[in-house]
Amino acid sequence: MSHPKLTEPCAQVGKRDNTVGEAVRLANARKAALDECSARMAQIRALGEEPQD
Repeated sequence: MSHPKLTEPCAQVGKRDNTVGEAVRLANARKAALDECSARMAQIRALGEEPQD
């Protein structure tokens, strides 16, 4: 699996149709995208932190 660059935009997951199954898929995909994006933002914030002694 390739790792996106830290500065790539966060993924946007689109809706395919109007079914309950699609709503579940969409919610799960958006949660995964948010988690991945949040992890990258944490990495970016960590770059500016002072080293702990």
